[in-house]
Amino acid sequence: MDPIRKTLSPVGTLPFSLMHNLTKGRKEELPDHSHEWCELIYIHSGKGTFFIDQTFIELEKGDLIIIPPNIIHKSILEDRETLTSSALFFSPTMQTLTTDQRMILFQTSVKAKEARIFRHKCTQNEQQFVEGHFNQIDQERTNKCTNWEETVSLQILMLVIQLKRWMEHSVEEQEIIPTNLTWLKASLDYIELNLHEPIRLDNLAKEANISPVYFSKKFKRTIGMTVSDFLFKKKVLKARELLVQTDESIQSIAEQLGYQTMPHFYRLFKKETGITQLPIEKNIHCERRITC
Repeated sequence: MDPIRKTLSPVGTLPFSLMHNLTKGRKEELPDHSHEWCELIYIHSGKGTFFIDQTFIELEKGDLIIIPPNIIHKSILEDRETLTSSALFFSPTMQTLTTDQRMILFQTSVKAKEARIFRHKCTQNEQQFVEGHFNQIDQERTNKCTNWEETVSLQILMLVIQLKRWMEHSVEEQEIIPTNLTWLKASLDYIELNLHEPIRLDNLAKEANISPVYFSKKFKRTIGMTVSDFLFKKKVLKARELLVQTDESIQSIAEQLGYQTMPHFYRLFKKETGITQLPIEKNIHCERRITC
């Protein structure tokens, strides 16, 4: 199975999408995936575990999660667990906003990733604020009254600004790893530290202290991807990050990730992103400006 990369289906001409107040169980949840836009998730009710960028978060009512672009994430639910949530997807490049406003959207997601603060636990009053904005966005999307796209853009901006303020007073949470996922955390940490080296199934199974065959089956059941698909996605996302955030050459980045030949690297990169060298270089400057 190829790694999942979700694509955005805009509403009208506005680059946003909303899944409002939906209940999902284990079978409805996507496997481990990523996407190129920002996401805000609000938990209305239920419990579960959320995996994002090597971090595990125990979800509960009132949690507001921000997911920056190009980060692997997934809800991990037990067979009888359900989560009722709203998920708001948006691109920071919304043309209905000013350049400064678009930078606020972009910089907030960057800050979340750098500080590794992805969750804000809302108080009762804060829950009313967040739910009110999600409801307003849903109503504007449904009714499509005059200037509804501008209104939705401003509602998203207000949500993100408020989250940014909350984050400024937050400290990095101490990660509490569910006891049934400690084996996975050890293996994920090993992958993160050794991404530049060939990673064998035997090594990961050893870190988890279980047999390779059992590890492979358990990894696929928990994450929703095979080990090889997960490693492939991790390397491609790391390559994208280095291309955007550094001035290193494409060849240097490929070598850092353990690719011995450029054709092999290009082939895998194109398979995941659909773009090749020349568009990549244009994308770097485009993403750095944020205003394209």
